[in-house]
Amino acid sequence: MLVLCAAAGGLGAIINFTNVSILPDVRLFFGGIVYLAASLRFGPYYGAVAALLGCLPVSAALGPFGFAILVGEAIAISSMTRRGMQPALAEVVYWALAGVPLSIFVYVWRLHYASPICWVLIVTYPLNGFLNAILAQFLNSLLPAKDAPRLTLRAHLSQRFVLVATIPLMILTIATGRLYVTRQASDARQRMEEAAGRVRDDIDSVVLRHQSGVTALGGVLSAIDTRNRASLEQRLALVHNAYPDLQSLTVIGRPGTVLGTSPQVSDDSTIFGMGRIQDREYYRRTVSTGKPVISGVTWDRFHGEPVIYVTAPWSAADGRVAGAVVGALRISAFHFAHHQGLKDLAGIIVDEVGQVVHATGEQGYTPLQSLQDSPILQAAGDARGLATFQIDDTDASGSRIRYLVASDTSTLTGWRVFLKEAAAEVFLQTEVSYLMASLCLLAVFTLSLVLARILSFSVTRPLETLLTAFQRFSKDSSRSMDVSVRPDAPHEVAAVVSDFTRVAGRLSESYTQLQSALADREQLNEELKTVMAGLDRKVAERTAELHTAKARAEQANRAKSEFLANMSHEIRTPINGVLGMLHLMKDSGLTTQQAEDLKIATTSAETLLAVINDILDFSKVEAGRVDLEQAQFSIRDCTHNVMSIMDLPARAKDLRLTCSVADAIPQTLVGDRNRLQQVLLNLVSNAIKFTASGSVHLSVAPAAAPSPGCGVAFSVSDTGIGIAPEQQAIIFEPFRQADGSVNRKYGGTGLGLAICSRLIQLMEDNRINQVVVTRLLTKRGLRPVVANNGLEAVALVQQQPFDLVLMDMQMPEMDGLEATRQIRMLERGSSRRLPVIALTANAMADHREQCLEAGMDGYLSKPIDPAALFAEMESVLRRFEQGAATGAATQAS
Repeated sequence: MLVLCAAAGGLGAIINFTNVSILPDVRLFFGGIVYLAASLRFGPYYGAVAALLGCLPVSAALGPFGFAILVGEAIAISSMTRRGMQPALAEVVYWALAGVPLSIFVYVWRLHYASPICWVLIVTYPLNGFLNAILAQFLNSLLPAKDAPRLTLRAHLSQRFVLVATIPLMILTIATGRLYVTRQASDARQRMEEAAGRVRDDIDSVVLRHQSGVTALGGVLSAIDTRNRASLEQRLALVHNAYPDLQSLTVIGRPGTVLGTSPQVSDDSTIFGMGRIQDREYYRRTVSTGKPVISGVTWDRFHGEPVIYVTAPWSAADGRVAGAVVGALRISAFHFAHHQGLKDLAGIIVDEVGQVVHATGEQGYTPLQSLQDSPILQAAGDARGLATFQIDDTDASGSRIRYLVASDTSTLTGWRVFLKEAAAEVFLQTEVSYLMASLCLLAVFTLSLVLARILSFSVTRPLETLLTAFQRFSKDSSRSMDVSVRPDAPHEVAAVVSDFTRVAGRLSESYTQLQSALADREQLNEELKTVMAGLDRKVAERTAELHTAKARAEQANRAKSEFLANMSHEIRTPINGVLGMLHLMKDSGLTTQQAEDLKIATTSAETLLAVINDILDFSKVEAGRVDLEQAQFSIRDCTHNVMSIMDLPARAKDLRLTCSVADAIPQTLVGDRNRLQQVLLNLVSNAIKFTASGSVHLSVAPAAAPSPGCGVAFSVSDTGIGIAPEQQAIIFEPFRQADGSVNRKYGGTGLGLAICSRLIQLMEDNRINQVVVTRLLTKRGLRPVVANNGLEAVALVQQQPFDLVLMDMQMPEMDGLEATRQIRMLERGSSRRLPVIALTANAMADHREQCLEAGMDGYLSKPIDPAALFAEMESVLRRFEQGAATGAATQAS
């Protein structure tokens, strides 16, 4: 929960960091929407954490008091809403009792903010908080918590009404305020830039006018006798009277001799104060360049005021520069307060080195005061050539104020003109307008709350009445309901109430009927219980009888198995005698036909003996204890024997008996030849038995099989009576036939297909290979460890070290290929590789490639030749440069 509050605070900080302002000093903090939502959902303490984080980035703009007011808002609103108060109403209470009084104390009495900006701030904060609270409640309603209490319909309507009524007005107020501020700022900048331009033009005009006068005087000096000081000073006085802003007018000859001055002085050395005139920079430049020069601002010690010197060269009769005319221009000549449009502006003229040339009003600046480190010059440097900019500076009383400043530069003197006006004065009309709009908006907020309560009353009161009626009806559905509403209720609500009254009446009648039906049902239930008790007794008795019958059936089944075993044993003795005599007859000099007949009789006897052995092992078959042989045999020889044995019964019924073996079937396979022949004889025999005419065909074809291995599909088809689909499942059950008429017509015990089914289920790879390989390895002095499947093989490799793995390809759980891949995955990152040799009955070349791709190192096909086995093991181990006699080998199958 704390993490969620921190996230809400961070999001609120991001929103607050975006500067949404109406006036230059008035910002709106909509991040309060997020942290107020967290406060409403998680409580005041978590809300305080979110508010602290949300307001932290803008704490400098808020100040410590504003920061405390907003954090206190989050705590107070959450506390009041948890006591049942609506957030909007809680905002009104908080700002009325705490927020506004504290804001008045801070901004009016503590910080001395000027009016009306202080009242704009005081009004804006509750307005902003009120809107944030409504939007925060709306946000929580969009993402409700599981355990959050539901709002009443009246609260929902009030909230939506206030949102619809106030948000458009708030947006309109913000938009119009910003547009008004932008327009006023643009007008003020334009007005101040024009005023600064006029001051610059006046400066240039004054300097040019006096420079022209001095230059004209210098031009006429070459035509008069400058040695006659009285005559020269008379002429200077005439010129001086034409330019009263000149403090003095002096003619200087080479090398720095005063030839005349106006007004006249008794001591020439007092004209330019300390030092010699020829050392002054403006004099040297005038004499050396022969051009007029304007000096920087200099303090006139003789007259006690700052002046600038306007100089011009004068020439002798031969045209050479003979000296300079120097006019001391008073700084007071640049007083422009009388200009229209400058009465409300404070002006400062600064020379090229940042010294005050002239300042209007009571700004506290003195002539020649350096402003290099002043806010106005620093802001001018940061403005990078902009004509207008803003600065924060102190006024004459020491209060810190924001000013709007316009600047311009004289190209003639290099002086800079700064005109500034308090931003509060610029936006005074806007602040007043916004203050009135904010007060109206607050009034609309408050009025909307009241109207929402009043307007929602006509809608919610009938619904509340209807809800009360529902609650009473749910407690007692037998009583009828007569609900009425006020005449001013909406039509739809009145219709719902009327429908409820009718439905409640019908439900009451139905409830009465239902009570009667339930009483009847209870009586029937009692009668049913009595009947069920009798049935339970009968079921118990029948169950006991079934248990007894089951025991007898199991005992009979065991007796049957014992009988079959005994009978099979008794029959086997004479069959063995028959077989013995048949073998003796082979050497008695038989004819070809007799030898062929003897062969058929011998094969039939051997098949009969195999069947008798199956009957003897039937109990083992049912228990799953029959072992299958694994020996090489020929499928074609096996099917030929079956055809030879069944040829005589087929001929007796004039049936055509045929067999086809696909060329893709290998010549030699490994398996239990006798069990396969037994299954095929049974199937072909059944086909002949149930076929009256036509043919019986045995087909052997390749079939899909899991690698490694060879899949062979045997199918017997005939033109006999066939088997109904519903009977095909039961014919594989012991002593079962399709129906009773089959036994009466065709005979048989119904055991053959059951034995075939069991034998087919037992034909997978068996453990003979394990026994053979284990014995071979043990006799060789090796210590084999046997795994019954691929999963066990992988587990053993992880548990203990081995020198070699003999991996069978076809195993349960996991085949040899996958087991080898798992072992290779376990070896990743290790320098050791465990040798693996594949054991497979599939000798095809592509299968060998599959084994090698899986990560095997050797390959050996079944049946296993001991010499080939050990040769392959030695070859693989030699490649791995390991000992072959003392290692441990794992064979998994």
